[in-house]
Amino acid sequence: MDHLPNPRNPTHVPIEVPYVCKEDYDDGPFSQYLERKGWTQSNIIDSRELGKPLPDVQSILQTWLYFGILTEVFGEPIRAANCIRTNERGRKLITTSLLPFLASQWIQRERALPQHIRRRDESHACRCLSEVNYILTLLSLRDPNLLDRNLLLSFKVLFEYLLDARPFAYGSWDVSNGEWPVSFDYAMPGAEEVVLTRMMDDGWCANEIQMLSLRTKASELYYISNLTRPGPDKDHKNCNEDQCIGWTKRFT
Repeated sequence: MDHLPNPRNPTHVPIEVPYVCKEDYDDGPFSQYLERKGWTQSNIIDSRELGKPLPDVQSILQTWLYFGILTEVFGEPIRAANCIRTNERGRKLITTSLLPFLASQWIQRERALPQHIRRRDESHACRCLSEVNYILTLLSLRDPNLLDRNLLLSFKVLFEYLLDARPFAYGSWDVSNGEWPVSFDYAMPGAEEVVLTRMMDDGWCANEIQMLSLRTKASELYYISNLTRPGPDKDHKNCNEDQCIGWTKRFT
């Protein structure tokens, strides 16, 4: 997630997202990807019960919900070769260093189109993003420990990035002429767990973490988790999600 900003002196090394695809996205219709590969939603959601190998499940999800959604939204094939790097241990990882450039090119292309074409493209992108949210939310609720946590975080960070970039590409809505923006409620529970866990390990207050997790995006939590926690002299071992004990002791 190289595109995300970091504090000047981050408290952690960057989170590494594994590259687990076995092939490039095939550039076919997004919603029919599983069918083209001989899979069903049940094969994904109930993969553990059905005995589907985890590497196959994670591979097809990354190909479809990561590179596939990039291809659908940006309107051009996004190849894995431009989005992977190899670390010092020889492991292939996802890199998003090109994501801002690819997004800026997409925005420029869309802004040059007539408004009715932009609205059509936006509707299509929103349908695809809704499917991403549906699959990952259902999977997280059904089998929360199935996916690699860094992989799940990368899905949500990308999802939020595309949502944030949407108005720059498609323009504002003219409500006075009957246009109305498509709103999004999304979940993907557990996607930030790897970030929240390291905040707990760093001694952050459970109450503070709970409030932040409810009010901030995954990318914002990632940034916050790299900050030195406020009040490093405070002990939050006895705090819980509902109450902070560490700070209130100061006033007693």
